[in-house]
Amino acid sequence: MGQTKAPGNAAVTGLPQPVNQAEMIKAQKAAEARSKAWDSKMRHTMGSICHGC
Repeated sequence: MGQTKAPGNAAVTGLPQPVNQAEMIKAQKAAEARSKAWDSKMRHTMGSICHGC
């Protein structure tokens, strides 16, 4: 009691915080790969529905 924690703390946000630069880079690359896969899936799905104007 009586202690405050800085905003962005893992306990406050519920998200783990990367400990070092290598982990941050690894997480960023994984996020980019997921985004690229999602974009590809959406282009394929939407391309079969609508071919544009």
